[in-house]
Amino acid sequence: MKKLILILFLVLLLGGCSITKKIDPNIYTGSVEGTEIILKSELSGKIENINYSEGDRLNENDIIIEIDNSDLKINLEKNIILRDIAKITYNDLLNGINEFDLKSQENKINSIEKQINEAVNNKNYYEKIYNDNKKLYNLGSISKSKLDGIELNYTSTKNKLELLLQEKNVAVNQYNKLETSISDETILKAKKEIELRNLDIKNIENQIEKSNIKSPIKATIQNINFSEGEIINQNSNLCAIINQDKLYLNIYIPEKYLDKINLGKKVYFEDNLVNTDTYGEIFYISNKAEFTPKNVESKEEKQELVFKVKIRIINPNNIKPGMYMTINISGDKNE
Repeated sequence: MKKLILILFLVLLLGGCSITKKIDPNIYTGSVEGTEIILKSELSGKIENINYSEGDRLNENDIIIEIDNSDLKINLEKNIILRDIAKITYNDLLNGINEFDLKSQENKINSIEKQINEAVNNKNYYEKIYNDNKKLYNLGSISKSKLDGIELNYTSTKNKLELLLQEKNVAVNQYNKLETSISDETILKAKKEIELRNLDIKNIENQIEKSNIKSPIKATIQNINFSEGEIINQNSNLCAIINQDKLYLNIYIPEKYLDKINLGKKVYFEDNLVNTDTYGEIFYISNKAEFTPKNVESKEEKQELVFKVKIRIINPNNIKPGMYMTINISGDKNE
């Protein structure tokens, strides 16, 4: 009987020793995080293209989302023509005018009037379609997105008509100027007209540039909040990106091991997936203790006070936000 008790005691003793876990005070696991940037729309309109997906990596100036800018491009083209006309007028005022110029300007006015008649018909046609569908929308027969698409067509035809009317007014004014005497003041006004058109063109070009939502930095797409074809409002949160070059690791170190670290200290990863030129650099040590947050091993560890430490990841390469990585704070590189 004594022999049996001795054997059981040895088994329990050896078994207890085998399950005792030795914790290495130099090894810690934490989550990779990065600085999030929200990209907003400065324009309203329909999303034409989404060129990347969530999780994709971006280079600086990659176009993530394209907002429909067809109306802006039409407006730009019209203003370039108006600027060209203003330049011709200015040069004609400097060089003098003849009867051929008057006839040419008259023909131009007639051509614009034909375009206006066609634009009026198109505008009336789309206006009727829009009004009819607006009634259907109020009755709940069609969706808001369908009504928005019809409204875009109607707005486009209205804008085209307004530009043609504006172009006609310019042409008529130029014709009238041809019949009047040329003064220094008239020449100066023509010169200012060119400057005004240049400002309009620059403004439209800026608007077109804003229709392309670009990544301001090298980054990873965190999330995209809209789909192709959706109508967005100005200042909508289109997507979020993470700064790929400024990733960091959060770990929590017990107070008794704080003497092992200091700001600027180089530390190395234990994970096999990291490249040989990847390492960490401690850039933040919290001054305030807290209880161990998540992913603890035991009830005792949950009750232990720890300090939050942030480690900047140098040359992150294939490391991505959200990964869990293991770091060795001893400063010894794991070969």
